[in-house]
Amino acid sequence: MNTDNSNLNRLNLVELLSLAQRCLYTPPEGNMNNWNEQDIMYAATHKYINDDLLMIACDIICNTVPQVKVIVKTNLRAYIKRYTDSC
Repeated sequence: MNTDNSNLNRLNLVELLSLAQRCLYTPPEGNMNNWNEQDIMYAATHKYINDDLLMIACDIICNTVPQVKVIVKTNLRAYIKRYTDSC
């Protein structure tokens, strides 16, 4: 799939989650205390998209607070772009 901005912006949350789950996440090297904020967000994204309970919680939160859904989708697009070679 072409993961440029226009294509990713057309995807809904379920489609973004499905695409993100197919990406092969590789954590940064070194101690987690030395990771930058983006590294931490990608690690957290990897955990929640691969955990059924966290996925359900994410869905509940996104449906309760629409602004969170926007943030989640933005984060998923960044994650997919970062790991696009492995999707």
